[in-house]
Amino acid sequence: FSKNLFYASSTKPIDGTRVDCQTDETGPVTCSVGYPVFKQGQEVSFEMNFDFNRNTLLNKADASFRAFSESKEEQSENNMVNISLPVKYDAEIHFTRETSQHFYEVSRDKKIKYTVEKLDDIGPEFNFTLMVATGNAPLVTKAFIKVNLPNITANKNPLLYLSGISVDQESGINCEMNKVNPFKIGQKPYSPSFEEEDLNGIKDLSCHNVECSTFSCTLEDVKQNTKYQVNVTTRIWMGTFAVSTFRSIGLTGTATIDTNLPELLVIMNDNLLIPVTITMPEVLEKIPVGVIVGSVFGGLILLAALVAVLWKLGFFQRKYKQMKDMEGPSEDQNLDAADA
Repeated sequence: FSKNLFYASSTKPIDGTRVDCQTDETGPVTCSVGYPVFKQGQEVSFEMNFDFNRNTLLNKADASFRAFSESKEEQSENNMVNISLPVKYDAEIHFTRETSQHFYEVSRDKKIKYTVEKLDDIGPEFNFTLMVATGNAPLVTKAFIKVNLPNITANKNPLLYLSGISVDQESGINCEMNKVNPFKIGQKPYSPSFEEEDLNGIKDLSCHNVECSTFSCTLEDVKQNTKYQVNVTTRIWMGTFAVSTFRSIGLTGTATIDTNLPELLVIMNDNLLIPVTITMPEVLEKIPVGVIVGSVFGGLILLAALVAVLWKLGFFQRKYKQMKDMEGPSEDQNLDAADA
């Protein structure tokens, strides 16, 4: 068997046949089955258990099995089987995130600032923390985090602005700090542009349908049983949503993590969503003028058709006769009755 395996144990056959397996640290495993007598026609099934040697990492596990006896074998090649399986190892890394808030509400009444002099002029903060926790396995020596943030819509309206990244200086995490505050807001004025955009029908703004900005962090010299975290601060460009048409829309970034041995190590939850929802509850859905006019004319035509059908069926004549009967005898009839 390959060097990334070591023999652990074997199971006793159900029928009670004796099986004795022996091995040394580097040699093959030899199992004596039914010793000293193996009956003619007898079949014996048992399991051999192997564990992985994490000091030797290979991308596959190989094992060869051969059955032989003291008797003469006519077809000895039928007594051999080789097994090879692809292998990946659990990196024992837990990747999670926390966000400062899940919902933000924007109002059209708030004045849009077309000249931004400080970060507060952009809009509210949306902050999140990425957390990495390592386990006991000494497999990972370096890890890489990649963050994607929705940046620009199809109409070139800005979405999220990266305003800060902070890490523990002694943690060995290095991030692309040059991606922070790219327009140097707070040091000099910046003039964004906002164009009216119809976002109705779009459930979520993510890297699948808008342009995203990206930054990376590297975890150097990863240690066992250690927690790492990256704190990220962004700003939501509220001017974009103030001029756009929508009721509620998601704004979703992503964060992924990988190791220095991606072909050998796997992280169970290596991709995180970073969502926030923007709402504008006071906005009423716009109804096109053509729909309103068409509805009015359609209602009038329907009413006219209904009146014509009722007239043809004599509905109004019967109503008129009933009303005359309710009024009683006419004046002429009353006079004739008096003369009599």
